[in-house]
Order: sequence, then structure tokens, then C-alpha cells
Amino acid sequence: MAGSRRERELAKQKLQRQLDKQAATATKSRGRTIAVIAGVVVIALIVIGAVIAKANSGSTTASRPTPTISSAPVAYKCTPVTKLQTVAKQYPNGPENITLAQGLTLGVKLKTNCGDITIDLESQSAPENTKALIFLANTGASQVLVPGDQNSGVRQVEGYFDNTACHRLTTAGIYVLQCGDPTGTGGGGPGFKTKDENLTALGTGSSVIYPRGIVAMANAGPNTNGSQFVIVYKDSPLPPNYTVIGEVTKGLNIVESIAKGGVQGGGTDGNPKLSLILKKVDSFQTQSVNNPNIIGGKAG
Repeated sequence: MAGSRRERELAKQKLQRQLDKQAATATKSRGRTIAVIAGVVVIALIVIGAVIAKANSGSTTASRPTPTISSAPVAYKCTPVTKLQTVAKQYPNGPENITLAQGLTLGVKLKTNCGDITIDLESQSAPENTKALIFLANTGASQVLVPGDQNSGVRQVEGYFDNTACHRLTTAGIYVLQCGDPTGTGGGGPGFKTKDENLTALGTGSSVIYPRGIVAMANAGPNTNGSQFVIVYKDSPLPPNYTVIGEVTKGLNIVESIAKGGVQGGGTDGNPKLSLILKKVDSFQTQSVNNPNIIGGKAG
């Protein structure tokens, strides 16, 4: 019995040593597995972090190249104009001899250093202001002198709008480019004033929307229209105090390109950074039966 007891004790101890050894081996193996998994996780996190960092670096303002503004909208191949008018010619009698053709679409074409801008005029609802713009557009047409004059013949006279700069751009609240002042100050005029017309064309109330493409006369108060006008390049809320004179039917993208250049000095109202020069303004008439709808969305 004693021998059997001793043998059983030794067998039990041997079994315990084997179990302890197996447990130690398993613990060591699990440690190696955990270490491997942890290493894989760390590497994965490093890779993911690098990818995110790269993605974020591409979307930050600091890492993007600063956009540059060309001295002129390349798409329109603007040409430099070295000589500008600085004096507003005076015509005290105004457009008294102008007669508007009936049943035709009347307009003016602004031949600028960046391309042509066509404006169809509201000759029926704003006849006096239409006459004024047509008169001023034709002051530079070839003129035949009186026979017998020592200088008789045909000569080209510089027109009121010829080589004048659009002098004011607004880029907040209202969105207009203002042109038509040879002095470039906003204070010049042709020596005559026309009455307000077509004020309710866009609605009534304290404020209405002047839609993109609309052309309106600038003024210094009631019935003080002269030669200055604004081209609306984005819908703008304004009091209905400005004569709606027409609509841009071609070339509005040129004005929008000038507007994208911003205002000199970084403000929101002032001289545009990019120069739009009216090299010549011509009037025209077409055989259209109906005048264009001023809210027709034809601005190009």
C-alpha cells in the first residue's frame, strides 16, 4: 500500500509539472500573438494617419496655391488702352433732334477692350433716356461739314463714350458695374438731364430685385439722369428709383469676369481692378417686331 501511495504521489507531481509547463508555454505564445497583433494595429494606424494627413494637407488653404488674378480676363483677350478721355463733353440742348424708329428694336453696342457687349434698349417705356444714349453714342460718328467750309469733307470726331473707363464696381449687397462718365469720377455728365422713366417695370415697394443683365440709369436723385448707367451682373435689391433702360443680350460674361477681379484696394465698392474700357459705343436698330422682355433672361 505504501509503495502504491508513493507511486501515486510521484505521478501526481509529474502531472502537475507537465500542466505547469503547458500553461507557461501557452502564456508565452499568447504574449507573442498579442505583440504581433499590436504591432499590426500600430502599423495600420500609422498608415491611416499618413493618408488622412495627406488628404487634409490637400484641402487646407495654406497648402493650396494662391489664385492669381490676371491683369485682364484671358478668355476675352483684353487689350490695353493707353489713352483715356478725362473730360465730359457738354451738350446743353441734349438729344432734342433724335427721333426714335417705331416697330424696331433699338440698342447700343459697347465695343470694349475685352469684347463687345450688346444692350437692347427699352425705347417704348423709356423713350427719353433711350434718345439720350443713342445721341451720345453717335456724337463720334463721321460728320459731313458744311459745303464751302475750308475744312469741308468727312472727319471722325471722338464720341462722348469713346475711350472711357467703367469707373465703379460693387461686389456686396448690390452687384453692378457703372460706366458712362468720361471723367472717371462718377460726377461727370453731358450737360443735360432726362426725367425718370420705367420705374415700376420690376415691381413696386421700397425695394425690388433688379435682375442679372438689367441695365439702369445711374442718377443723383429724381430726374437727374445723364450719361451714366449700371450693368447688373447679379440679382440686386434696390429701391425702384432707377430708370430701367435695357437689358444685356450679349457679353454679360465679360462684365462678370471684370467683377471676379474685385475692387481696387480690396473693398467692395470702388474702381475695378480689371479695366473695362468703352473704346467705342455704336447704336443699332433691328427688324424685331417686339421689343425684348426686360426680364427675359437673354443676358449672355
